[in-house]
Amino acid sequence: MKVVFYTACLLALAACGTAKTKNTAGIYEITFGSGGGFTGEVKTYVLHDDGNITVEDSVVLKVANEDKQYLFNSAASIKDSSVNSPGNMYYFVEWVSKEGNQKYLWSNTMQVSSEVNKLYKELNSLLK
Repeated sequence: MKVVFYTACLLALAACGTAKTKNTAGIYEITFGSGGGFTGEVKTYVLHDDGNITVEDSVVLKVANEDKQYLFNSAASIKDSSVNSPGNMYYFVEWVSKEGNQKYLWSNTMQVSSEVNKLYKELNSLLK
């Protein structure tokens, strides 16, 4: 009888764990931000696989697993070639995946694909 009770307790504890969305995109983190201008200041944010957004290793925001997975899937679906065209003011988004790194760096005078631009805007909208 005790065995049944202990087994039921263990099952109940296991069921209390938080539901986590499985990372099916194969992306481990997305780094994004902007820099340049008169001061040359660079603002860098990192969205990690656990849903935390960090700045200089300090957590500034926790993103819901569904939102994180949506952003990771969006990044994984971008098939454009990397871009490296910085200017006076520049923007960047980069991700680390099983296949390697993908990086887009562009200036305010250069256009990137609509998919890259949309991902960048969605990532920044989380910070507001």
